[in-house]
Amino acid sequence: MRSHFLIVGAGLAAATYARMAADRGHQVSVIDKRKHIAGNCFTYRDQESQVEVHKYGPHIFHTNSEKVWQFVNRFSTFNNYVNRVKARSHGQIYSLPINLHTINQFFEKDFTPDQAASFIDEHRVKDIAPTLFLRVCAQ
Repeated sequence: MRSHFLIVGAGLAAATYARMAADRGHQVSVIDKRKHIAGNCFTYRDQESQVEVHKYGPHIFHTNSEKVWQFVNRFSTFNNYVNRVKARSHGQIYSLPINLHTINQFFEKDFTPDQAASFIDEHRVKDIAPTLFLRVCAQ
């Protein structure tokens, strides 16, 4: 039985649901309060500079699923971008988010995952209250 769906919102989740329903033969109408589709992922090309503008801030799409990757590539081409976040402390550069390599590099160790977990647990401040932590960070 074919149904008619009214999808309110044209962001990523709603657009995905609408596309999947349409692919299954349902009639779909999509409405949004904005004058464009794509929700916060909306981009446009500046007419003067030809630069792609991310209207609501930068967005990065990543997945390990080949099925998802094939699905999204039906609708757009993607730039090959890898988000590499680094931090500098005491003249050294560290990768973020913190992982086993970061811990070993910072403490000049060669921990296994279990050893690193034990080491961090032994050295973490266990009795700090969140409100105290926030006060200290705000100073």
